[in-house]
Amino acid sequence: MRHRIKYRLPSQKHPANFLYWLLALALAVALALLWWESGKKSQPKPEPRAVTAGAARPPEPRQVAAPPPISPPTNAGPMGLFPRPVQTIIEAQVALVQQGISPGSLDGAIGSQTRAALAAFQQNENLPLTGQLDAATKSRPGLDRWP
Repeated sequence: MRHRIKYRLPSQKHPANFLYWLLALALAVALALLWWESGKKSQPKPEPRAVTAGAARPPEPRQVAAPPPISPPTNAGPMGLFPRPVQTIIEAQVALVQQGISPGSLDGAIGSQTRAALAAFQQNENLPLTGQLDAATKSRPGLDRWP
């Protein structure tokens, strides 16, 4: 024996159901607006004070003068007198950066980026392209200023 099941959509028995939902929504909106407006009015506004002839004024804000800029000595740095030829790899990396050539990380190690930067500097200065910090390269890039 076979039973047939009929699927039906729920019918709207009460046409006023829609009106109840609409009324509930309007009530919720009205309550939300009432709550919003009550929050704005609860903060008291400060009343302006009348300035009398003998009343003390509030102090004016102090203007702090900026300290004069500190410049490093023109001829000395932590490792000796400048300008001078580079002595270490980190100094060469700093000198390359000052000349607009990126050696990669300023870490004091000759990596692939530092070798490429040294080769680019050697090409700009018409030196033999070794990619190493040799005597000819050391004598060329001077540290003109301390960073």
